[in-house]
Amino acid sequence: MPPCKACYVCFKTERCVQRDDMQDVLEKVAVCDVMVLASPTYFLTMSGQMKIFIDRLLPKWQNLDGKDAYVIVTGHDGKRGLKRTAEDMVAILENLGDRVKQIIWGEHVWQKGEVLGSLVPFCTSGGSGFGRSLDKLPDSAPGANILEGLHVSGSSVDGASEEIASWIDGLNLA
Repeated sequence: MPPCKACYVCFKTERCVQRDDMQDVLEKVAVCDVMVLASPTYFLTMSGQMKIFIDRLLPKWQNLDGKDAYVIVTGHDGKRGLKRTAEDMVAILENLGDRVKQIIWGEHVWQKGEVLGSLVPFCTSGGSGFGRSLDKLPDSAPGANILEGLHVSGSSVDGASEEIASWIDGLNLA
């Protein structure tokens, strides 16, 4: 995803001048009930990809308030090293007018594959839910504790905020 050009045409049109998949993402983000921002911590801040994603929300930023939000941060430090990234992401969501319900910490993670304590499947779809994808999880994440997942059908997404919040709370991840 290319970065925002800061041309501000979107202030008038609510559409980005860049022709890529972000317009479809913006439309979905604008109507969702729950936002989850997840990022590894690189040099005491969120990943460049996450920052670009947040910047590219600009065309719809005035229409993104009132959502329940969750922040997930990972990194090689403990919470002390992840705190700045989490605080930045929380501040962005709160500035949009969203309610941050929980921060989920992925502490002491350095290399790909080190988050093996628990795996939590989640998906939204208009079709068969997880399909057969859960069958491959044990091979993809050997040793992981695969927790109960949640599938929300596409037609139910608009009213799923309480169900998702209850499911996340029940996982006792914090």
